[in-house]
Amino acid sequence: KLRTRIHTFQKKIKRKENKLSNVRQLLKFLKSEKKHSDQLEKILLNNFSGFNLELFHNELKNIRRIKKSYSDTMKQFALTLYYYSPKAYNFVRLKLNLPHQVTLRK
Repeated sequence: KLRTRIHTFQKKIKRKENKLSNVRQLLKFLKSEKKHSDQLEKILLNNFSGFNLELFHNELKNIRRIKKSYSDTMKQFALTLYYYSPKAYNFVRLKLNLPHQVTLRK
């Protein structure tokens, strides 16, 4: 049962990674075309909403930062994932910027 949960989480993560890579390609294209930032914001809001947008903002915000900051939503997501499966949490943490377990305990 736990293996199927982990497998399901891995599939979800893979889909999210694909979506993020598509967005990264879109961002590169828009930067190369020197499109206006309002257009970029409209595209992001049209393609992403809710938690997906929060996840995307978290990834952008924590690129190359020593002290990473996380929103309450991201902390809650990480804590819930860790509660259900620490192994799955560690796997997801390899792919996404999530807080360390010590940060979750605070």
